[in-house]
Amino acid sequence: MGNSRIKFMGKVIGLAILITGFIVAWGIVIANQYGIADTPVILLSAINAIAIVALSFFTYSYMKATEAMATEMKTTREMDFEFEHKPKILVDFRISYLDAIYVEVTNEGNGAARNISFRFEPELKSTRRGLEDFPALHRGIGYLAPKKKLTFFFDSSVDFLKSDLARDFTVFSQYEWDVEGKPKIEEEYPLHLSPYSKTDLSSYKDERTLIDEVEKIRKTLEKIQETNLKPEV
Repeated sequence: MGNSRIKFMGKVIGLAILITGFIVAWGIVIANQYGIADTPVILLSAINAIAIVALSFFTYSYMKATEAMATEMKTTREMDFEFEHKPKILVDFRISYLDAIYVEVTNEGNGAARNISFRFEPELKSTRRGLEDFPALHRGIGYLAPKKKLTFFFDSSVDFLKSDLARDFTVFSQYEWDVEGKPKIEEEYPLHLSPYSKTDLSSYKDERTLIDEVEKIRKTLEKIQETNLKPEV
């Protein structure tokens, strides 16, 4: 933006100088043609006229530059406000250990969300329940704080991936800012479980599983250490 303003000002100055030179030269030619001896008066008049034109150009350019700066500042303030207060709701599947699939609703934004509603195409169903059995997904969520996550057990991974139920969905979500005057947010995005098809999830290890295994190893090492420290009888 700064470079654009400098280039624009340079063009204005160059144009003013060009016009000034042209009119002064034209004034001198006319004065000589008609034998007008008072050339300095003509020059001063021409320069005065050009100064008025140049001032008009500078005034206009200043107004445009000021307007551009105001627009830029407004845009920056709006972006900062959105970063601090805009919610961002996402629905996703999470595969966990112990043969479990979860549905997670997360507010990844820095602002709270209100009146959250979802629609799934095709309808979200598991081998155990339908969408009506997930009240938060079926009837919506009234309020979700920033960085807050809601987790719901969806189905057994083994049972679901063996079934003929739909595994790929489109999520249509609507929610509102926790700030007055902001428009409702409407989003659409895919939600997939098909990449897990024909996958042995019994060996899947998530963060919780790894923590449990590390804890088991730690306890085993402690027992070995205690055994080695016991005095022989």
